[in-house]
Amino acid sequence: MPAILSTRAIKRKVRSVSNIKKITRAMQMVSAAKLKKVQVRLQELRPYSDKIVEFMTSLAAQVGDLEYPLFTPRAQVKKVGVVVFMADKGLCGSYNSNMTRHALKFLEAKKVPYEAIAVGKKAIESFKKLGVEPKAQYQGLPTELPFSQIKAMAKQLVDWFTSGEVDEVHLLFTRYVNAITFQPGEVKFLPIEPPAKKAEEGDGPHGIALNSGAGQFTDPDGFSWETA
Repeated sequence: MPAILSTRAIKRKVRSVSNIKKITRAMQMVSAAKLKKVQVRLQELRPYSDKIVEFMTSLAAQVGDLEYPLFTPRAQVKKVGVVVFMADKGLCGSYNSNMTRHALKFLEAKKVPYEAIAVGKKAIESFKKLGVEPKAQYQGLPTELPFSQIKAMAKQLVDWFTSGEVDEVHLLFTRYVNAITFQPGEVKFLPIEPPAKKAEEGDGPHGIALNSGAGQFTDPDGFSWETA
């Protein structure tokens, strides 16, 4: 091979780099369009998710004496269940690697055995590298996930907890901050816990008055019903 490339070889390399530049530019434009769509979707969903969290934590503060399974923490946590969300593909910077490190750090801090559900191809691959076979795995999920599938997945987590297989269920995911900032985080899905500051006695969520001692619920219209 000559020490100095010929003019023809140099031109060929220039064309090759130029073609790669065009391809990556097209990929960038497609990704930007997808990101914009996801941003709008997140902004639309956030008020609903915030209200659900507010409702459930407020409700949890009112039903402590009823000993309903989903609101009752276990006396001793012997095993935890984690649902780890990652992407199906790469080419997204440190998105997947940051989540992997966060999940490992979280599990090390728990210091108890765990079972996992992996959402996303990269999550499945990460657990397999650790020698862990996920209890369930999902990949190739559509952006617009049908409610029927969400319901089935949520039921799986509830059954996982109520059967006693695990004593806590945690969701590990990446929080969207802005277009360039994504922060790994987690939330305890089960058991549902009350907020740090307990709600006022008799003042339930959305105007529902709860009397846990008597096992009776009363809605704003005066209709009441009793629990077993």
